[in-house]
Amino acid sequence: MARSGKQRAAQEAREGRRQARVGAEIARRREVKGMTAYGLAKAAGVEPVVVRYTEAGERDPRLSTLDVLAEALGTTAGKILEAAEE
Repeated sequence: MARSGKQRAAQEAREGRRQARVGAEIARRREVKGMTAYGLAKAAGVEPVVVRYTEAGERDPRLSTLDVLAEALGTTAGKILEAAEE
């Protein structure tokens, strides 16, 4: 059964809020560690734009990207996702 426009819009809004929470949690953990976005990108082996877009909630990172960001922050992707849901 196809979703209505309202259902799709509601789903997209929920996903956007989740992306924003995940990005905010990454930024929070980065700041606690005293890292810059550039420093996190370098430590994780990703381009700085990936960190910027992820923290801004403009991009939903792939799990592999979330894993390397989390590792560079000394945590796990699961803990970041869990904290973002609280």
